Amino acid sequence: MANPLIVLFLLTAVASGKDPHYKPGERHPIVAYIRAETREQAEAALPKTLADDGWKDFRVLKSGLATPESENSEGVKAAREKGSSITIFSEATSFK
Repeated sequence: MANPLIVLFLLTAVASGKDPHYKPGERHPIVAYIRAETREQAEAALPKTLADDGWKDFRVLKSGLATPESENSEGVKAAREKGSSITIFSEATSFK
């Protein structure tokens, strides 16, 4: 990848029970960061990224590209290094 994009997704997802820090069945807000060459590739990678981290039944609320100003954020840095990163809000939401 010459200069990959980082696509950010603001979403909610349901804990599957894989991670003991989150009660199975609870819905949490999440910001997912995906490194890809195109936005479409990032969208295609999102379900596996979330499932691998123990999340299901996700609903994307908004998405966008990382800006130059956000390059120093932990989520963007981690996505650049590992391909993806997620930030999970600890408090469950009633927002579906």
